[in-house]
Parts: sequence; structure tokens; C-alpha cells
Amino acid sequence: MGCCCSGHEEAAETDLPPPLLGKDIRVKLKRQGWFGMDADFDILDCTQEGGEEKPVKWLLLDAVGDMGCASYDFYLKYRPKGVEESYVLGCADMQKDHDYMWYEITYAHQHYGRKPRTGSRRNRKWTDKQVSGRYIVARRARLFSDKDKQYLCGRLQIMGTGTYSRHYHHETWRQKVRYQTKHGDRTVTRTRWEHRSSTSDTSDAKMDHFWYKMDAYGTEYNIQYHEKASGSWLESSSLTFQATHQETGVPLFKVVSDGTKNASVETFSQSDPVSTLLAAFAISIKLEPKEFHGVIGDYCKKNMSLNTFAGEVGGFGLNDEQYLAAWPLPEAAVAVPAMGYSYGVQLDTLPMAAPVVTGTPMTYVAPVATPVAWSVPAFEPIPMAVPIALPVIAEGVVLPAEDGANDASWAADGDDEADPDGGDDDGGADDDGQDEAYEATPVPMATPIVVQYADPVPLPMATVVAC
Repeated sequence: MGCCCSGHEEAAETDLPPPLLGKDIRVKLKRQGWFGMDADFDILDCTQEGGEEKPVKWLLLDAVGDMGCASYDFYLKYRPKGVEESYVLGCADMQKDHDYMWYEITYAHQHYGRKPRTGSRRNRKWTDKQVSGRYIVARRARLFSDKDKQYLCGRLQIMGTGTYSRHYHHETWRQKVRYQTKHGDRTVTRTRWEHRSSTSDTSDAKMDHFWYKMDAYGTEYNIQYHEKASGSWLESSSLTFQATHQETGVPLFKVVSDGTKNASVETFSQSDPVSTLLAAFAISIKLEPKEFHGVIGDYCKKNMSLNTFAGEVGGFGLNDEQYLAAWPLPEAAVAVPAMGYSYGVQLDTLPMAAPVVTGTPMTYVAPVATPVAWSVPAFEPIPMAVPIALPVIAEGVVLPAEDGANDASWAADGDDEADPDGGDDDGGADDDGQDEAYEATPVPMATPIVVQYADPVPLPMATVVAC
């Protein structure tokens, strides 16, 4: 279990197979420990006979890192029956080393003075400081396809903009107090001067907008927060998110979370289950709006000093352009795996450095420069070599809400209820007021799709070693 310095933990043994590429899953995430105080999460499969009422323990999200700063790497682990050491399917790096902040001080003052002496107080001094400004903060996560974090396969980010203010007031004085003392049989009342002080320090970080970015294996996705189903992000105890393909609008996953201990995840569209699970967990638990708002408050308080001056500009970290240049997603170095990923052995230990492809569930498929495929008859479409199914969404079809009306309540820019008109959706440092608020295209969930199959392609047997 996670502790002050949490290390690697083994997943529970299971009879269930590992996650398979293209097979949709429905799971529950539940935090371990008494009252959910641990940092590790169990992943329970809801597709078995017990369904959602009696889900079966399947995978483990193992938190490794320093609990003191609440910053971890989360490893997705799987352990079949009879295996001593868990297989690491992937990793979500949630460390704060790659976060970003920009701020500008719009007002600041530092005032000092004295107050007149009174009968019970003297030497009265006071200090009053105030600072306010605006900020841009980005919280980031990186997805890796191996335990050693050598193969980057995805990136996640939540970015927010708003204003911050802090007011500090401190007073010191000497207070005249009465006390009693014994002199023989007599009680004598005397006075003396004692040092006293009082301090008030209040701060307020207002988040006007927030929005997500996600890309995995070179594909970009839109993340939407369902305001109609969830309500205000600051007050709601149930948060609903959905990820969709940016170009086609096809759903990737849907997650409903309480933001702290529990979440329900459902994947769609023949997605890679490992990167999808890691992304859904990060967005709904570690990058959800309420926790992100708390991170913003901490960053503002640490960086926007009470002793600053109006007009100061500062911050830390890489902006989006610098970050993408520093951590690019390899176009060919990491291929979408045929089953989970990061199984067993490294690529350089394989014969002729060719990928080992087999239908055995416990076979490792390492990240390689070319896509890998299962050993299938030549007359069947090859998964991962060519697209298996390309959903075609009919024009004009929208998702009906529960009341029969078109559901247009997905808000990709994360507008607050106090600012429903949207704002600067381009992620820039200023609110130019000219960008139209982004509205995600509703996804048809209950309408048929047209499936297009690629022409049969023979499996290249010369580059495949079957085990």
C-alpha cells in the first residue's frame, strides 16, 4: 500500500485475461486503505457475471512516489494466476516537474504604521500587505508504455486561467494585564505589560476557465466535462467526463467520478485499453477541476509574493510550444500494441530484433518501429496493420438527452457557471474576447454506424517470429 515513501506493490492474482486492444471494457476504480486513505487504486471488472453489483478484482494502479508532496507515478499492473511478479502494462507520470505557470501582478501594496497608545495598549505597530493578479496554470501528465518510462506514448494536460488575490494584516503591541500574587496571607493584584500579536491572512484563487488536452499514439482527443449531468464543478460530488476523437467525434471513454476515491470507466471505439485507463484515471481523479483548483491556490501563494510590485511578470515551467518540443510523441518509434503493452522482454533480446507475435495472452509486445499484429489467416484484416473498422457518422445526427432534447451541454472550455459565454479558448495568455467558445459535436451513441473494412492484406511472415 502507499505510504510516506510508497514503493512498488504486486497486483492481486486473477484468472481474467489481460486488457486486449480493441475490446471495450467497463471497470470501477476504488481507492485502497481504510476510508480510502491509500494512494493505490484497485481496478474491478464489471463485465463478469456479478456485473457492477459484484465486480471482480482485475488490475492495480500502483502509486509510487513521495506521499509528502502527493506526487506519484501510477503503474498499471496485471498478475495472472501462478505468476509471482506483476506485469507492468504502462505508467502515468503525475509528477509536478513539468507543470507550468505564468502570472502578472496587477496590484500590490506594503503599508506599515503605528497606532496611538491607549490605557491598556502601547507600542502598537501594524503591517498591511496586499497583492492581486492574473494567472495561467497547466498541470501535466505523461503516459509511458514501459516501467522505466523510456517510451512516451501520450500526454495529458489541464490548463486554467483566472485571478488571484491575497490580503495579509499583522499587528503587535504590549498589553496591560492584571494578575494576582500571594504575600503571606494577603492576595495582591498587580499589573504588567505582555507582548501580544494578531495576524490575518486570506487568499482567493478564482478559476474562470479550464480545458483539457490529450494525445496518445499521435492521435488528438477532446475532453469534455458534462455540466448538465454533473452540475457545478466546485460543488458537485459526481463528475462526468467524456473523451472523443478530435477529427471523427468517435468516443474514446466515459468516466464518472467522485474526484477522490471512486470512478466508473467505460471505453469505446476499439481503443487501446491501457492508455485509455491511465488517461481516464488521471482526468477524473488527479486532474479533476477541484484538485486542480487547489494546486492553483498553492502555486499562486508560493509565487505571487506579498512583497512584489504592480506590473511584475513571472512563473515557471515550459509553455506549450516548448513542452511539445521537449517531449515529442514519436511518430514511428512507438506502435500501438496488439495487447496491452510492456510485456515480458525487451526488443533487443528477440531473434533478429523482429517482434514476437503470438496469440498467447502472456506474450510481450515491445514498442517497435513498425506495427505488430496477431498471427491471423491471410484472408482476415490484420489488426494494427490496417484499420479494422472506421465508423462513419451520419450527418445531422445528434445525441438525444434523457428528456428527448438534443444534448448540447458538453463544455470543452470548462466555463464556470458565472461565465457561461466562454472566453479565450485558444489557450493564450490573454482573453481576447474574439474567439468563439468551442462546442463539441455531440456523439451519436444510440445510432448505427457504417463499418468499412479494409482490403485483405497478407501477413508478412518473413518478419514475424511466432512463439
